[in-house]
Amino acid sequence: MWKTILQVLALLACALGEEDGSCILQKRKHVNSHAQLDLKTENFCGGEPNELTFDSFSHGDEIMPDSIPGVTIVATRRATAPQPGHAKNCSGPLLILDTRHPDFRSFDKDLQKCENCTLMLWSKDGNRKKVNDCGEHPGVAISFKYEELQNLLDIELWDMEEPTHIEMYGADGELLKNVSAPDGPEQDGNAAVVGLFTEGVKEMIVYMGGSGAVRKIRACKPEEPFCPGPPGELTFNSFSHGDEIEPDSIKGVTIVATRRATAPQPGHPKNCSGPLLILDTRHPDFRSFDKDLKNCTNCTLMLWSKDGNRKKVNDCGEHPGVAISFKFKKLQSLVDIELWDMEEPSYVEMYGPDDTLLKNVSAPDGPEQDGNPAVVELLTEGVKEMIVYMGGSGAVRRIRACKAPGSVVGDPHIYTLDGDKFDFYQNGTFSVFHYTGQKLPHPTNENATVDWQLYSHYGGPFWTAQGVLLVDRSMGSMRQALELTSKDCQWYKRTGKSWFPVKRRSLLTFTDSESHKALTMFEHVHEKKIVLKMRTETGWKDTLVLNTVCKPSGINMRISMPDMGESRFLEGQIEVGNGEEQKKFMRKQNWTALGGSGPAANFIQQLDSKRGLSLLAACGQAERAKAKQLCAKHLGDELRAAQGEAVDLLNDCVNDVCRGGEEFAVAAQELLTAYRE
Repeated sequence: MWKTILQVLALLACALGEEDGSCILQKRKHVNSHAQLDLKTENFCGGEPNELTFDSFSHGDEIMPDSIPGVTIVATRRATAPQPGHAKNCSGPLLILDTRHPDFRSFDKDLQKCENCTLMLWSKDGNRKKVNDCGEHPGVAISFKYEELQNLLDIELWDMEEPTHIEMYGADGELLKNVSAPDGPEQDGNAAVVGLFTEGVKEMIVYMGGSGAVRKIRACKPEEPFCPGPPGELTFNSFSHGDEIEPDSIKGVTIVATRRATAPQPGHPKNCSGPLLILDTRHPDFRSFDKDLKNCTNCTLMLWSKDGNRKKVNDCGEHPGVAISFKFKKLQSLVDIELWDMEEPSYVEMYGPDDTLLKNVSAPDGPEQDGNPAVVELLTEGVKEMIVYMGGSGAVRRIRACKAPGSVVGDPHIYTLDGDKFDFYQNGTFSVFHYTGQKLPHPTNENATVDWQLYSHYGGPFWTAQGVLLVDRSMGSMRQALELTSKDCQWYKRTGKSWFPVKRRSLLTFTDSESHKALTMFEHVHEKKIVLKMRTETGWKDTLVLNTVCKPSGINMRISMPDMGESRFLEGQIEVGNGEEQKKFMRKQNWTALGGSGPAANFIQQLDSKRGLSLLAACGQAERAKAKQLCAKHLGDELRAAQGEAVDLLNDCVNDVCRGGEEFAVAAQELLTAYRE
């Protein structure tokens, strides 16, 4: 009885004395220490944590540095002499000991006490059948280096008789915390759950005092990202110095400025006339610009003009400043807005579809904002209109929002770049997109522009995309091409008039004969990702990203545009606004005339394209229920991250799986994963 009372008092004293949560709680036979730890877990993480365990490995498996995604695990031997009573040094490597293994009698008797356990330890001799831990002093150091910063909760160690400690380091290599594990005879064959309670950990190193093993590490689940994938940008980089931003200058958004001041700018006799103009800080006549905006290097800014001068663009300094409205055609999930030189109090209002105020956010102001950027966090969903109320002078550089990729999925379903969707049941070759009109930096040709086209041929029993052709005709001539068909799901590149398979990461470039510079590029990152790049005055720019997943049943594709300000250069099935118009963009030329290969043209001509087959094979209630289960199985995590498009994704998947089988669900999942990388 007295022993039990003393144990409880010791635990209570420990919990009260360690305010930072570093109190070490040990597993005892008669005291359930996990109750206290679970309470701290709830407070520290705000919910159930993630676990890193070794349960998916088999007895004798070696843990390599890259065995577990997201963390690099490396062991370093520290001892300078062999284990007492042994002639040889411990050889390692890190191995898995499964205490359920039939040959358990050969294991360290202390580790046998961990019932149904999968442990990671530093091997004494490399024997993968009779796995035993190393007893050298000091023991091995095991480093866990994470790709993303972690909020570490605790680590469960076993059989830690010798003094052991754990160090945790931050993003810049700074030591965050050093925690000692319990040791001594009472740890012989027992577990030690060591409370870590440390945020922002980049690397954790476990310094073993001697023998022992790691069972699991717990960390807080990361917060769900605001956007399911990398956010898109709306910038003004595709405009030239002095260009006027009119209400319809950028597809999908109406931009209007309203003057609010009732008196001219101090020291000026006239009111600011506007309009919204583009200031390019690289312009040769930069000496005439507002000196504060010069601090934005290589920037293309939108501002309310003081006098309408399109050569010497200057912003207006009236108080209060202009109100700039961004009215979106489709509801947006806004991430942030980058403003410049906001010395006067400014704020941003966001409204929903019924003109309901969703959020009001103030921008930083004051002398410290003089000539500096202010990235104002918005993090608001369902925005129909955003209004920026400028306190005085200043400029807008960019807006970031969760982007909607254009897609051709399944049998097929067309998703436009502004998030609309329509189904498309027709055989033939169509233009998915045509990107043209963006100027290229050329020494003599002022009209040198980019010209990229993506064609897709729909056919087969489900009208799926059976062939994809990406063509570069920049500056008016065939430059290069990439091609993919469901016949062999192999990318081919065109060089001159010949075609070659693309087996690994490669660059296809168009080099201008006059300037001897590469002006456009197709980067084949891997079989599921192609990046379309163009040269600008400041270097290479990723303009479009094409993700594909190819199966014998057809090709799924997604096209994302990092800068939605460039949507004005793109037309085709996925163009902004085509969800309402549903234009088809059919091409009557044959495949080779468009730039494709002869073998691909022959494959397309031989496709079985009997109209209506998939509709005739409609699903019954039981088949749809089974298809829904398969879609949930493959798309579960992706549907949770898809937010508003989840309903469409699920319904499309169910329809496709009903008529074409589970392969459609697998392809949809692979495409979403590739897009969100």
